[in-house]
Amino acid sequence: MNKDEKKQEIKSLRISSLLLEKLRNEAEAGKSSLNSLIVSILEDYENWNRFSSEFHYVSLSSETLRTLIGRLDDKEVISMAKEKGAVFHREIMMYWFKRVDLDSFISYLRLADKYQKIATTTLLKDETANVLTILLHHDLGEKWSLFTEHYFGEAIRVNFPSIQQQVERTSNLVSFKLALN
Repeated sequence: MNKDEKKQEIKSLRISSLLLEKLRNEAEAGKSSLNSLIVSILEDYENWNRFSSEFHYVSLSSETLRTLIGRLDDKEVISMAKEKGAVFHREIMMYWFKRVDLDSFISYLRLADKYQKIATTTLLKDETANVLTILLHHDLGEKWSLFTEHYFGEAIRVNFPSIQQQVERTSNLVSFKLALN
């Protein structure tokens, strides 16, 4: 956290009594202060909501997503994943982070982990071998693993052509080992 992020200001705002009561109840139920809850809501907006709305993200239950993708054959899953993976992450990196690089890609993965909750992202860096391993763990089954493998694999291939990748997939985990130069 840099100096500007630590600096705080006191602001007042007008909100309805009903909304204030709902926020107080939510803060109490979460064992946090009203101020902490409001700051958390504002950070969520700043970090995810304002950008995700520009890209027309939709909310689906994991069961609905599993059912939808489960009805596609493997060829359709791979085709769709590659098509979207080739362009979507570049657009996101340019729009959200103003640059296309591995740090932006990883930052997006961390945000998606926190806000989309489709997969848990784990990053392992082997400094000696200069390898970054990205583990994406989910509970959406084999078809989602297939989609994830080709979606992120294509994003890495297109945006970082000098990075060699090795992919392993199970029904609930996709592992990308990236050989960094």
